[in-house]
Amino acid sequence: MKFVKKLSLSLFIIVLVHIFFFEDYYLFAQNSSSSDSYKFWISVGLGPVGGDNILFGGVLGLSFSKGVNLISIRAINFAEISRREPCRDGSSEKLKKATDISFLYGVNKNCKWSFASVAIGLSTIRGTQKKQYSNPNRSTYKNFSTIGIPIETQLFLKLLPGMGIGIYGFLNINNKSSFGGIFLSLQYGKLR
Repeated sequence: MKFVKKLSLSLFIIVLVHIFFFEDYYLFAQNSSSSDSYKFWISVGLGPVGGDNILFGGVLGLSFSKGVNLISIRAINFAEISRREPCRDGSSEKLKKATDISFLYGVNKNCKWSFASVAIGLSTIRGTQKKQYSNPNRSTYKNFSTIGIPIETQLFLKLLPGMGIGIYGFLNINNKSSFGGIFLSLQYGKLR
């Protein structure tokens, strides 16, 4: 497993611990505190993506929460920034670029100055794979489209009533080329 995938999985575990073990009274339906109010925000972020090779990308997401429930719609776009060593037969197949559009449902922990969430859903991925042969002048490109299972975590601090900064972690498990990453992100919207 690549470093970025391990880091994404670690962030996922940290957010789960934060949601389920700190101030657990938010998880009960009988609570009628202000945590039940509607919140919505837009996330924009940039960072590394790990998969078959090193990629760089960005996310644009729209999230909505009420109580502990969270619904997110996101688009992640990324492209290659480095090369991978060829296989023994002299060829190498790797992800060149892709776009992931996902619909997710999850749970969140919304405190006065911080926010954490974990969500899972369904996505569609469109991209291009490049097959490089031992001859540097020979390569082929193949477009693909598939569905995947996306997982996302958001962990951010609410700096102002309408703005936050944090970490946006994600994984996408699919049959073509699974990937994950961590983005530094900004959130803007009704956060408190």
